[in-house]
Amino acid sequence: MSDKQKFKIKPFRTFVQMDATGADQIWSSLGDAIDEIHHRNASSLSFEELYRNAYNLVLHKHGDLLYSGVSDRLATHLLETVQRLADIPDSSLLEEMAHAWSEHRITMVMVRDILMYMDRTYVPQNRRRPVYELGLHLFRTTVWEHPRVQPRVTQLLLDAVASERAGLLTDDRTLLKQNISM
Repeated sequence: MSDKQKFKIKPFRTFVQMDATGADQIWSSLGDAIDEIHHRNASSLSFEELYRNAYNLVLHKHGDLLYSGVSDRLATHLLETVQRLADIPDSSLLEEMAHAWSEHRITMVMVRDILMYMDRTYVPQNRRRPVYELGLHLFRTTVWEHPRVQPRVTQLLLDAVASERAGLLTDDRTLLKQNISM
């Protein structure tokens, strides 16, 4: 029996609660990843690692930090977007608005994929909006309802419909559909 190795049973690892500094570090990396996604530099990101980090934050009861951080980060990016849109001349506002809406939806799909575990556990337990719906809601309240954007876009759409009814051909119907579908 001495020739053979003895079989040892190792005890279970003890559950170690994540401290606030560890949670802040993980959130910082997730926040930076959201910035990269927003700036279309997502090719260098490991979505598996980001999902695992979000999973660990929710698992260790830091879901509120994650949810409020994502909401704040998205709002910051949307404020940048609305400032850019507010300064665009009317001639290209519809194109830029449709582009901003399309880019935001793509961003939200990627962010939703990272935060899928939070959507399944934290969101229903705390009666919050799912991440994708949160992003759409923030776009509506931050960008669409901005006083220098909504009235101008609405007027441009109404003018395009009026000219179409008057028999004039509009430049691009798909552009109108994209803006109306918001």
